[in-house]
Amino acid sequence: MTVRRLLAAAAMVLPNIAVAQADPSLSARREAVRAEHQAQEASCYRRFAVQACLDEVRARERDALRQIDAEADAAQREEARLRAAQRLATIEAKRAERDRRAQLPPVSVPATPSPWAPQPGAPTYALPRLPDTASTPAARSPNDEEAQERARGRYAAKAERAQEHRRKAEERLARKRAQADRTRSRPLPSPVGP
Repeated sequence: MTVRRLLAAAAMVLPNIAVAQADPSLSARREAVRAEHQAQEASCYRRFAVQACLDEVRARERDALRQIDAEADAAQREEARLRAAQRLATIEAKRAERDRRAQLPPVSVPATPSPWAPQPGAPTYALPRLPDTASTPAARSPNDEEAQERARGRYAAKAERAQEHRRKAEERLARKRAQADRTRSRPLPSPVGP
């Protein structure tokens, strides 16, 4: 029962923390409602029909807290509306300033020559033109075919070395397994009893 009360109290308090910080009067009203609820709840335990009294007190507290929360939500919505209006006014002011600047004549800045710009009267150098490489098989030179043949040979040698390495690795593994089988200890003989 107490765990349920704690969870209910936490559920009521957590969403309202930001509102309580924003408006201390709402927080004070909420605390007053809770204090009144505790006093009424204590008086319910002195009556004969405790549960009915508790249900009624809790319902009144929920209604009062809902009303306070509704007022807090309305205040938050109004604050958000004011912030949005202020943001729109700022955007409109920036837009007006941008339009005003666009209508002004451009400011002329004296041009300073770049230190990397070509100087008048300086010699100019042309980059050497690289020969076009032919992409069609008919236009390939014999050197290209020789290079491809060498590449095929290197690939075949590499594949052969890999196969040899794989074979040696399998042999090493087989030797290790055979040695492990030979050196494995034999079980102890069964004890002979008296």
